Amino acid sequence: MTLRITHLFAAVLAAFTLAATPALAQDDPGEIVRNAAAAMSATADRASEAIQDSTRHGIAVINRLDDNGASDRELIEAARRATREVNHTARHGVRRVSLIAERAAQALRALEADRSFFMALGQARRAATEDIGQSRARGTDAIQAALRAALDD
Repeated sequence: MTLRITHLFAAVLAAFTLAATPALAQDDPGEIVRNAAAAMSATADRASEAIQDSTRHGIAVINRLDDNGASDRELIEAARRATREVNHTARHGVRRVSLIAERAAQALRALEADRSFFMALGQARRAATEDIGQSRARGTDAIQAALRAALDD
């Protein structure tokens, strides 16, 4: 189930990235940066939502195992799986953000755009990747907290 959700998420991100590409083929560097920033932000939002979903699912699995008297080893393995899923989703989101930024940078280079446009693009990329990173950190922290609570029972 989790693997299917990940594949669905990847397909949605890929479709969005491909849909955003024509918007980058413009002659206005400001418009290219604005469109890319919006696409990166939307990608970060979707990645963060997917991370939250994976986190909730992982915590539910840990809690269910704990309620059913699972061993510490089983609880730890469930936490590892959940953490791997969160990290995978975060990496995938960051890759999509990077792809959007790279395509926008190519368009800016083709227009011989001013350095300030590249700087703005870089700031938007950093903001999106930081959002994903913060979601990843919150997710892994929540999973570890659920594991600690389950092990303390």
